[in-house]
Amino acid sequence: MFDLAPLENLKSLHTLTLNLSHNRMGDGGTEGLQCLIKLPSLTNLSLKLRHNELGKADTECMNLLFRAKLHTLFLDLGCNRCPVVMQDITKAHALCNLSLGLSDTGPWPTNSPGPLPALCANSTRLRTLRLEMRRNGLGPEALMPLSMLSSNLQELGLDFSGNPLGPGALSGLTAAISQAHHLKNLALGLRRANLSLGDAESLGRAVQRCRTQGMLRQLSVDFSHNQVSWQTAPFWG
Repeated sequence: MFDLAPLENLKSLHTLTLNLSHNRMGDGGTEGLQCLIKLPSLTNLSLKLRHNELGKADTECMNLLFRAKLHTLFLDLGCNRCPVVMQDITKAHALCNLSLGLSDTGPWPTNSPGPLPALCANSTRLRTLRLEMRRNGLGPEALMPLSMLSSNLQELGLDFSGNPLGPGALSGLTAAISQAHHLKNLALGLRRANLSLGDAESLGRAVQRCRTQGMLRQLSVDFSHNQVSWQTAPFWG
C-alpha cells in the first residue's frame, strides 16, 4: 500500500498528477489515497492506476474521490477488477471536467449496473466528459444510459472499441448527440464493435443534427472494422 500521508502537509496544493500504474498494489491497495480527499485546495487531480490488481476493496476509496472539491478529475483504472458504480458522483458538486479510463475492467457482474447509469444521470454540471471502456464485454443494451447525458456538455469523448455491441446498440448515443446543442468537440471510438451500416447512418444523422442546430466544431469518429460501406458518406458530409 502506498503511504501518501505526507501530502496532507501540502495545504496549498491545487494540482496533482500521480502515475502509479504497473505496481502490485493489490485488492485494497488504494487505502493510502484517501488522504487526497483531505487536501483543502486540491482542484485538479490526475491519477493513473492501471495494472495494479485492484479489486472490490478499492471501490469505496475510488468513489470517495468524488467527494473531494475537485474541478477536474482524470482517473485511469484500466486493467483492474475494481467495480466503479459511481454512487458518490452525486456529491461531486464542483466537478466540471471528468476523464475516466475503465478499459479491460469488465465484464461486470449481472447484479451490477456498472458506472454508466449514475454517470449519465448526474452529468448536468459537467462541461467535459471523456470515458474509455474498451474491451469490457459490453452488449447491445449497455449504452442505453447514454440517452441521459446532459445536453450542456461542451466536449464529449467516448471509446467503446472492442465491445460486441452489435447492430442497434447506438440508440442511446444518437439520442444524446442529437440533443447536445452546446457540444463543440466530439470524439467517438467504435472500432470492432460489430456495428452495421444502419448504425453508421443513424449516428451520421445525429451528428448532422447536432452540427446544424448546435455548435459542433471538431469531430473524430473511429468506425473501422465494422460492417460499414462508403454508402454512409452522405450522412457525414
